[in-house]
Amino acid sequence: MKKLTIALCYILLTTAAISTSINSYAVTCGGSITTAETLTEDLNCTTNFAFSIVGPSGSLNMNGFTVTCPLTANNGIVLGGFFARISSGTVENCNNSITLTGDGSHQVVDVDIVNPTSTALFVRSDHNFISGVQIQSNVPDSNFGIRIEDNDFNQVFGNTVDGMDNVGVQIEGSSNSVSGNIITNTSDTNGSGVGISIEPPGSSNIVTSNIIDQSAGEGILTFESDSNLISQNVVTNSLTGIAIDNADSNTVTINSVSDNTDYGIYIEDANASGNNILSNSSLNNGSFDLYSPDDPSCTANTWLGNTFVTSDPSCLN
Repeated sequence: MKKLTIALCYILLTTAAISTSINSYAVTCGGSITTAETLTEDLNCTTNFAFSIVGPSGSLNMNGFTVTCPLTANNGIVLGGFFARISSGTVENCNNSITLTGDGSHQVVDVDIVNPTSTALFVRSDHNFISGVQIQSNVPDSNFGIRIEDNDFNQVFGNTVDGMDNVGVQIEGSSNSVSGNIITNTSDTNGSGVGISIEPPGSSNIVTSNIIDQSAGEGILTFESDSNLISQNVVTNSLTGIAIDNADSNTVTINSVSDNTDYGIYIEDANASGNNILSNSSLNNGSFDLYSPDDPSCTANTWLGNTFVTSDPSCLN
């Protein structure tokens, strides 16, 4: 009986050790998570990528713990496959902190990203959902808070981005939704920086109900990107509130744009046409509340029902 008891104890201890080894391996630096895992400790990852999470079965509850890249040139966490998930923790000091690749439909929820050295959240796939992410940077030359690189149908909802040098949220794809975010203190050493930027090949994106404050450049910029909706945003204390540059058929409506250094709403290029600037409040901006100097007859674009005091040309409405 004693020998049987000892044998049973050995089997139980061996089983526990194997189980611990499997769980530890699943969440170790350089590994790949393919099942539902929960982080049980902080990780300092010196590998080029901290680890990957591969869907549809791979997910990670960070459980309040932190993944750190002590070598700031290294990248953080990569979500691949289809429908990988990460939530509830912190990623710190990584180059590209979280990257969404593969077939997309990934979820990033309630994650803090601290001091990314390049891009905090790099979206390189379609149909992803990003919500409750808080990005805070005190690192010079940190490029993008959230960057959607030529990908479509992503939802960026209810996030906070503070202190990025280049762009808070950059959209380079189509049919993406960026709404309910707070973006502050976007500024680099050259005095530029954009809160939300829509860049080519961006089109048919929705940018709505965001709060943008203290961008060294434009609060919201649409550059060479057509047919986007910019609505119900609040833009304050930036160089220019909302700018359209060489872009057509965009709708800018029901935004509140105030206390910006140069211009409230600005159409910058003579080639910009078919844009609709409707029912916005643009007040107390430094040079002009409404500004479209390359369209002196006010015929290339439609300006209607806006609340403002100063404009150039005077036919803007």
